[in-house]
Amino acid sequence: MNVYMKCNKVLILFPDTWLSYSPSIINLTKVMIEGGWQVTVIAVHDGSFHKTTEINVSYIVPTRVTRKLVGVLKLFSIYRFVALSVKIFKLRNHEFDLVIGVDSLGYLIARLFFENPVYYSLHIRKVLSTYLCKKLRIERMIIQTSERLDITVKNMGYSPADVWFIQNSPILERPWLSPIRHHQRKFKLVYFGNVAKNTYGIENCIETLHYVPDDVTLTLKGPLSARYRNELEDSYGKFISMGRLTFDSEYIAQDKVIGWLKGFDLGFCFYDEEEIRRGNPNIISAPSGKLFNYLAASVPVIGSKISGLQILSEFGAGILLDGQDPKKIGAAVSEIRSSYETFSLGCKQAAMKNDFRVMAESFLADLVKHNVVS
Repeated sequence: MNVYMKCNKVLILFPDTWLSYSPSIINLTKVMIEGGWQVTVIAVHDGSFHKTTEINVSYIVPTRVTRKLVGVLKLFSIYRFVALSVKIFKLRNHEFDLVIGVDSLGYLIARLFFENPVYYSLHIRKVLSTYLCKKLRIERMIIQTSERLDITVKNMGYSPADVWFIQNSPILERPWLSPIRHHQRKFKLVYFGNVAKNTYGIENCIETLHYVPDDVTLTLKGPLSARYRNELEDSYGKFISMGRLTFDSEYIAQDKVIGWLKGFDLGFCFYDEEEIRRGNPNIISAPSGKLFNYLAASVPVIGSKISGLQILSEFGAGILLDGQDPKKIGAAVSEIRSSYETFSLGCKQAAMKNDFRVMAESFLADLVKHNVVS
């Protein structure tokens, strides 16, 4: 039987504003379209993130007055629920073979208007919509790992009938013949992701430049507020003037990320230490998109010692650290640099094991096999 069912119609409901930074949904849409599925993606856009150009999206765009009003009143969640519900209500009589609601809010709205949608879990949160989803009973779920499933099931009190595991990883090109990398003459470090204060160890990564040779540079790539950038420029002007610290906030499409990352030698993947100590399940089991992009580019990684990043130890693709002491990070940089080809090989093996296309095609094949879609 063919993996794909031609002309099947799919609705994907993404309730947040950062679809352009959600490789899982973009990649799933691409895999489906390549197989002949007709995919409708609906998302919210309030101007805080770029609109993606990689897939067609039907955006709900609040007016400037509405954005200001819901912002002042802190009612954005309610606005999203109402606006998306109105949009989906108008589509309720359309015949979709598959409906996917992303996270609890997306699933809740999908469940109100369609029978047995699929819950696509990207974030684990304790919010009202999660409680309501628990009461509505989720029968079908896509989630990244068995650990995250265990956490979610514990919160729900029951197990979904059907579960598919799809990591937050990129699609590897066919054929994928990434060679074992040799580090460049100048050793280039990169942090790829949201450049936020007190969240991803940004300043500890910068401080690491004090403990490595002068030919080591660091690029911070991702959204960065003007206020935080000014703070970093004031604190680390010396590194900037030396050309050892640079900022790059320009948006890059998902299909360009891996090629861009190949221009670097080592990536960082740290998380808020306070949240780790609290045992925040969404942090300690983090299915990091940036981690898998590093791996697909054969770029070794230094990150937080949490269960969600254990793949680095399993495949020898990087080094996990307790804490974010810059001196220890510097020592890890030197260790990876001295055995670079070995770490690069580990990255390649880890990436091949977690090819998004393979996991997504398995999900689609399972739907067809069990006649879940018509």
